[in-house]
Amino acid sequence: MRDRPARLDANGVACHVLIDGWRTVSPRFVFEGYDDAVQGEFVRPYLDADDKLPGRMSALLVESADGLVLIDAGNGRFAPDLDAGHVHEALETLGVHPWDIRCVIITHGHADHVGGLVGPRDEPAFPDARHVIHRTEAEFWSSPEAEALPNGAGLPAQTALMALLDAELFRKCFDVFKKCAFVQVGYFGLLPTLTPQLPNVLKELRSAAPHVKIALDTVNPPADRALLDPILPLLDIFAPSRTEAAALTGKKDATKMVAAFRRLMPN
Repeated sequence: MRDRPARLDANGVACHVLIDGWRTVSPRFVFEGYDDAVQGEFVRPYLDADDKLPGRMSALLVESADGLVLIDAGNGRFAPDLDAGHVHEALETLGVHPWDIRCVIITHGHADHVGGLVGPRDEPAFPDARHVIHRTEAEFWSSPEAEALPNGAGLPAQTALMALLDAELFRKCFDVFKKCAFVQVGYFGLLPTLTPQLPNVLKELRSAAPHVKIALDTVNPPADRALLDPILPLLDIFAPSRTEAAALTGKKDATKMVAAFRRLMPN
């Protein structure tokens, strides 16, 4: 049994520090431009026998008025060589189950922040939670640049994004969508698992909730146009930027861009 997570009070809001694990790093990893001759006297007392700084990895559980909010999720299974991946154990010591979490806020896509978002079979670890990540982060970690990072550094974030954006999870939201006037799917090009299945899923949504208007956003660069064409007839609104529309249509004139999309969309 691990120690009970430390509790903080933020202007009356209870917060719990969840220790995910520990690691040691070079001071040059922590302090950009570190020079032992300059900063050494302040840093050396904290170095271990290998001249490294001990540090911890953590997440934060917030008891908000609207329910439990988890900020980051630790390493999960993605740091087998470290004493890490203990966020879920820390939640257990507080009597919190994964399905109790209402919202997960992802600060950025490094492994020690996103690895715990998925379970052993790549399923969402917090199945009833809304997940929030900045668009810039989501775009980068879904990009070829992230996939090409050395040592598989992009794998945890890519695994988490694909698990959270698949067709079955989308279908689980149908009961919520039925209560909506509009449903926006964001973003075409950022949903590698869901995008090929979107035509079938949107047809099901049309049948289940014919009153709902469906909108689709996109990113730059967008996914292949061939993936978009079967989706367009199922949309009420398609909202690419001018740059994205040009990439998808090969046109420079805005009127021609619109015409290229409208010919496939319902009137």
